[in-house]
Amino acid sequence: MKRYLLKLDSVEEVNAKKVAEVVANVSSVSGTKSNEPAVPANLVEESPESPAEKTDDVELSDADEVNTPTTSSKKSKNRTQMFRQGWLGDFAFLKEIDKKPFCSYCNMKLTNNKAHIERHEKSKNHQQMFKSLKQQPKINIVNLEPTKKNEKVKTSELKIIMFILQYNLAMSLIEPLIALIKSIDGETIKDIQLGRTKLKETITSSLLKEANRDIVDVLKKQKFSVIIDETTDVSSSKCLCVVVRYFDFSYGKVRDRFLSLIELFEFDAKSIFNVIFKCFNDLSIPFKNCVGFASDNAAVMVGKKSGVRSLFLKQNPNMFTLGCMCHSIHLCSSAAAKKIPQNIEVLLRNIYVYFSHSTKKQIEFKEFQEYFNVEKHKILKTSFTRWLALEQVVARTLEQWPAILHYFLENSFESSDSNLDLVHKIQEELNDTTKLYLLFLAYVLQLTKQLNLEFQSQSVRIHKFLPYIKTFYKTILQNFVKSEFLRDEFLSDPNFNDDCLKDIDLVYVGAKAELFIKTKKLEINQVKEFKGVCREYYKTLCSQISQRIDFDNEILKSIQGIDPLNLAESSTAIISCIPDLIDKNEIENLDMEWRTLLNQTMISNSLEIEEFWSKIFFLKNALNETLFPLTKHFVSSLLSLPHSSAAAERVFSQLFLIKDKKRNRLEVNTLNAIMSCKELLNGVDCSKWNPSKSLLKSYKK
Repeated sequence: MKRYLLKLDSVEEVNAKKVAEVVANVSSVSGTKSNEPAVPANLVEESPESPAEKTDDVELSDADEVNTPTTSSKKSKNRTQMFRQGWLGDFAFLKEIDKKPFCSYCNMKLTNNKAHIERHEKSKNHQQMFKSLKQQPKINIVNLEPTKKNEKVKTSELKIIMFILQYNLAMSLIEPLIALIKSIDGETIKDIQLGRTKLKETITSSLLKEANRDIVDVLKKQKFSVIIDETTDVSSSKCLCVVVRYFDFSYGKVRDRFLSLIELFEFDAKSIFNVIFKCFNDLSIPFKNCVGFASDNAAVMVGKKSGVRSLFLKQNPNMFTLGCMCHSIHLCSSAAAKKIPQNIEVLLRNIYVYFSHSTKKQIEFKEFQEYFNVEKHKILKTSFTRWLALEQVVARTLEQWPAILHYFLENSFESSDSNLDLVHKIQEELNDTTKLYLLFLAYVLQLTKQLNLEFQSQSVRIHKFLPYIKTFYKTILQNFVKSEFLRDEFLSDPNFNDDCLKDIDLVYVGAKAELFIKTKKLEINQVKEFKGVCREYYKTLCSQISQRIDFDNEILKSIQGIDPLNLAESSTAIISCIPDLIDKNEIENLDMEWRTLLNQTMISNSLEIEEFWSKIFFLKNALNETLFPLTKHFVSSLLSLPHSSAAAERVFSQLFLIKDKKRNRLEVNTLNAIMSCKELLNGVDCSKWNPSKSLLKSYKK
């Protein structure tokens, strides 16, 4: 019986003539008769002269031998075995490639036959290759060439970086910019079409209308206060900023929101009031809902006879009005500062001027800072317009005092210094008396700054207005006035005669200044002169406070009754001061709600005022109705009353970031639209912001 080899090449790839010759040769060798059927073309007799076929890998088993039929005239059929997945588990070296077995050790194809695979596993060549691979350590080859995807990502990131550099944008913008890009669908980006003209048109039309609608809908339904202030931008345009303050029930807190920026062409009180009134009418905001007014203390704003405030009161006589407390504190401090020797402020200014324009001097000064182990901070510049900013300058000078003292002492002997006269002048002023005044200013300005920061807060402070002022006022008074005179009637009309004043030795000037006096053992006359100046500072400061603050203001007194820790027993005291906050027919029902509220134990009185009342507003009864509806309306109106005009100053800070020297041609109308549109974000990052359906409908693609 002849043994045959399964030909691996396909019939289509083998020349028909060569196949016939192979079959004829097989027939002659095996003695096959001419009437016997020819061997199929895909079966070739094993030939010892064929080195390519004579291997252990291509022999067939006995079960797979192909015999030449002798009794049947029918053609034998080919039986091709398919690859079985089970073989992969039986042979560790086996892989499947094109539905055929493949030896990963020998890197060669095998036949779809398990017996053939087993013989290959036992073959000499396979065993040698297996031993060789077993002894060879595995080398992890890392593809150092970046993939196309990585190249695209890198290219995109570099383009964004170059965008930041090209347009001189702040590096802090990169994170929100990337977040915004990721929030936009990849397919959508290709369809975006935005140009300068369309951008401006969208801001001044669709977005502005949506922003106005958003805030006007609120102001039509509830009470609010208006805060105004004037400013001049970089193009010398005089503008009036209008901010509204109201309780936002969706956020559960009071909010200050920008309403409008109006260009002024006339600057008298009547013109200012008219543009505000026109703004309200254009936006269809009912003026009767405005229950509070705040501005700076300029005469055109708060003048009793012809100021803007007086014109507001003509429209609503029961409106609560207030000059900016932060502005008042600044004016009080500026007046008191005139009692301090002028050479103190001149010294601070000269020290800054000496270092400000010389890198060499700053480097030399750092050596002294290192030697005396003080922080490497820069010398600060004094402000001519904001005297409270002097507190930071004084604190920095005291921090750097040892380094400053020894630096100018050494440089006073340097004849080559072009500013030698200035050095001598500074060096002469760096003495114990100067340091004593600086220690006093650091103490008193720190107290004033803390009070100022309280009234700059966006949170509700109207109920703490009088308590904060009284605490500060009494703290200053007790430094130089005898304790038996510190009564309420003295606060309203102080009379600083010799009988009520402490002895000059007992005047308190701050802990550090008191310790410095005892440590340095200064002369008695020197100390008396110093404390006498400090007492004059105190007297001027307190006199200014008593003139500017009405400690007997009934509205400010009654509003303290909304403090959760000190709730009034009845709402009538507040209603009598601001009657427009509640309908006359509902006064009795409101007071019943209020007295019921006093006995509630569901909400803790220790919460902050906004959080406390927010929880009260949303209490429900068994019918799922608001438990205190009248109180909700009444107190939310009180919480909206302003305590300063700092909100308008914050708007100006944003305004100057938008319209700077590079964008000085922006018109006021465009600025107004930009500021209004920013209100739509409501504090949410633009990558997470979603436009309303009404905005999407009005926006034209």
